Amino acid sequence: MRYLKNAMLAGALLLGACSTGTLSSEGDPGLSLQVEGKAPPTGAACTNFTPDATRGQTKYHKVILIKNTASVGTTTPAPLCVKWTVKDNNSQLKITPPLNLPTDSHCGADWQTGLAINSPGIAFDIEYSANESGDITPVTITFTTNDPKVPTKTLCFGIASLGAVCQLEPSAFTFTNVTAANPQTACFSLRNSGNASLSFKGAAVDPANSQYTITEQPNADQVIAGMGTADNIDGSKSLKICVRYTPDSDASNEKATLVVLTSGQPAECKSSLDAQTQAQANFNISCSEATGKKIYSFPDPIAGSAKCKICGEGPPPLKIQNVVVKAYTEAVQTKVDANYKAQMIDISGNPQALYALNKDKCIDVVVSYTPQGGLAGPNAYVAFTYSSVGISNEGSIPIVPGACDTPQPDFGPIPVRAQAAMGETFSTTLSIANQSCGALTVTNICPYDSGYTGKDPCSAPSKHFALAKGFATTTLAGYGLTTVDVNFKPANGNKKTINDALFIQYCPGTYNAGSCSVELASRVISLAGTVAFDTTPKVPTANIGVTSPADSIVVGKPVNISMGATDMGGFAADATKYYWWTITKRPAGSATWIPVEFQGTSAVANLSVIPDVAGDYEVSGQLQLISDTGTDAYSPQIKVTFTAK
Repeated sequence: MRYLKNAMLAGALLLGACSTGTLSSEGDPGLSLQVEGKAPPTGAACTNFTPDATRGQTKYHKVILIKNTASVGTTTPAPLCVKWTVKDNNSQLKITPPLNLPTDSHCGADWQTGLAINSPGIAFDIEYSANESGDITPVTITFTTNDPKVPTKTLCFGIASLGAVCQLEPSAFTFTNVTAANPQTACFSLRNSGNASLSFKGAAVDPANSQYTITEQPNADQVIAGMGTADNIDGSKSLKICVRYTPDSDASNEKATLVVLTSGQPAECKSSLDAQTQAQANFNISCSEATGKKIYSFPDPIAGSAKCKICGEGPPPLKIQNVVVKAYTEAVQTKVDANYKAQMIDISGNPQALYALNKDKCIDVVVSYTPQGGLAGPNAYVAFTYSSVGISNEGSIPIVPGACDTPQPDFGPIPVRAQAAMGETFSTTLSIANQSCGALTVTNICPYDSGYTGKDPCSAPSKHFALAKGFATTTLAGYGLTTVDVNFKPANGNKKTINDALFIQYCPGTYNAGSCSVELASRVISLAGTVAFDTTPKVPTANIGVTSPADSIVVGKPVNISMGATDMGGFAADATKYYWWTITKRPAGSATWIPVEFQGTSAVANLSVIPDVAGDYEVSGQLQLISDTGTDAYSPQIKVTFTAK
């Protein structure tokens, strides 16, 4: 009989404690674990079997012996209550618990065994049987006990001397339901299934194929620790390689191979690439504007209407919906709502909220104009959603009101974003578009300290932002466009983020002989600069391209553009991505523009631009990455051009 000060009370306490996982006793139990008669490795290291080439003809065993080795003093220790879980038993490595487990009444139902002091203990068998399965995942067992000094202990068993072994998952991937307007990206995981360090050396698509682009890959010589080592105990550590597929008009080059070079065996890990493309519906736009432009034009403040016709070109049906009029800036949305209303009208004259267009079928998008107080309404645009094969995109058609003496500027991208380390200069481009047929004169542009509150912002120049080439009064013809390059060069490292402002002054009427016919107006654009410290991820690298076939780029038809990350600059693959767009060149007379709400999109790497006159267009894109901790970085702006016929 155990020595107890109060047998009944102590027995009740012991039984209750064992049943909940914590034993109270005047004497604590003591856990002893041995593997092959020796103390197991500390930390997360594995006890390894030497690889065997007999492919199961010989089985190898190791034994875990577990005992209660508490010291006996004036009191007898409590029994050692034990339970365990085994993870990743496989066809080559498995852990088998003993049969006929001893029990102790002081250990309740939560425990799998109870070991008295000085009992023989129990033994677990670990078997290794080499075979052709390729299973090399370590197997682990975690013991939970009522020993207050060692409440849990995990043992790992693996296969030694495997070296570095590359494993690419998935080993094959098929891109499905992809259209030229909506490329698809797939990411592959590079793992190390050996027990020596594996280095990434590079990645490529073989044969070189314009449809497949590697948009993300690790830095050269980035290392994955071996399986079973402290840094990669369960082999879950991986590196990510992402491939984007953008179909072209050639159906013969759908098959390719992703080849990842490593320091391991084999030296090249491969994954087969294939694609099943699907044609996306095309459409074109024609408008009642006399010049043939794809715009709604209301030259005089007189109530009326104008229409643009959207016609399907097939092959699959096209859905048009969510047709609304939107302002370029939220501040005038109320005025826009009062002046304009947009509706889809079918061939029978009935309004429709959603309409499906088959090939050669059309729907009218009619804008009704009711000027308020005899004044021209604000510039706006018709926004609509179009979708085909389950893929949605956004389209817009400008609304240009007022006579030609009422110029209207718009800007993009807003805000202007930059990132640079101390001593470096980052240049980014702002577009100024005249969205009116009247000439627009810009009289002054200057970056200034956002803390300034006076009437002359240019008297408080920014310490961090400056115009790359200075500025002189500039006049833009109707629908003209110009660009301004802004340099960001942080003057000090006191702040991680610097927010200043760009002051733009212009004449909202006619400008002649250095004088404006009305009071000068102004706009303020935010300037956002990130100072790259040692802890800031480096600037990411973006890529941009037109995904519409060149022979399909015509006036009134959406041109699809895609942007991606060639190098994530140290950010994780799941970092939030914002894609910022603006038009930096357009033909004379073109009113095509990217509205503010489409200039910055999260997780949407595609953009549609509808050219309204024939000629050359240039679209500028910039990628912003944001980590889950709020750290962000900006890529340099990149540009792509296309010609509409």
